[in-house]
Amino acid sequence: MPDLISPADDGQTSALTARVQAMRPWIDALCRQDGVIAVGSLGGLHISRWRPVDRLSDVDITVLLDLDLKPAMLALPWDEFICQVQPVLPRWLPNFKFCSPVDQLEVNVHQQILGYERQSHRVWDDLKCGIYVDGLSVLFDPDGALADLVRQKTSHFPARCRSWLLRVGTYGRNLVDDAVPKCVRRGEMAAAWDLLHDVAGDVMVASFFALGRWPPHPKWRFAQLRSLGLTRPIVAELVELLTSVRMCGTSLDQAKAALGRCIDIILDLGHSYLPPGRTDLYGYALTHYFEDRQLRESTAADAAIGPHRPYAQRMKDPQWNRVNFELPSVNS
Repeated sequence: MPDLISPADDGQTSALTARVQAMRPWIDALCRQDGVIAVGSLGGLHISRWRPVDRLSDVDITVLLDLDLKPAMLALPWDEFICQVQPVLPRWLPNFKFCSPVDQLEVNVHQQILGYERQSHRVWDDLKCGIYVDGLSVLFDPDGALADLVRQKTSHFPARCRSWLLRVGTYGRNLVDDAVPKCVRRGEMAAAWDLLHDVAGDVMVASFFALGRWPPHPKWRFAQLRSLGLTRPIVAELVELLTSVRMCGTSLDQAKAALGRCIDIILDLGHSYLPPGRTDLYGYALTHYFEDRQLRESTAADAAIGPHRPYAQRMKDPQWNRVNFELPSVNS
């Protein structure tokens, strides 16, 4: 098993020595259990560039099992699969969360079955992808199964990045520019601020994608974004803007302006992940991102007024609106 502590000069290494020594016999025993083909640390036992460790950190261990399961079972959704697989599971499997009796460290054991996780219907969310890409230290993986699984499940990064940028650049901007003012006019100030904080959360996630990284756990996002901003002034500006909104340190109008600027920054940082030559991001997203908005890339109304006009301009064109309202048939 490799050394669990990565080199560091910030004092964390010595603080980790005792906890590593306390957990090592348990981890060695875990690696020898029936069905175990890989074990890794997801935090609390090693130092990485983006995942600091302190006395409050839990120990997160991931264990990968190889079980003989029929294809029909592997195709089941989780709620059915987990019920049917119970008789096959090893009896030694522990609870997910418990305290080590040696030093009262809180231990979290993330348990997965390789054959099931390999299925295409098992899609890892952004948080899980980020944890396994940036936080995993492989402790036992003789056949490379865990490393291969992580590569498989995180290979869709460009598509996920594009989706987040389209979401923030269209839906998020619409909330800031249109939905928030309407809430204010209705006297729903709490709703207006709620929308702004929703957009701020999406902006935070999208900022990591725009920077070419999976987003970390929410508790580490500001710290990691601040770290990235140390060498990139534009990211430092992004952090400052987001901090002012999240800590309610501005007026509502200032928060709107701050988020508008944040969205501009993110779209600029992540421009390489967006469709080239698309100036009308909203019109593109209606068909290619949102799955229930607009099926046709170009409609009869678009053809009536000419191509390549931004959607906001089309909305102001009387002819374009009239053609949409009249629902022209093929023969008209």
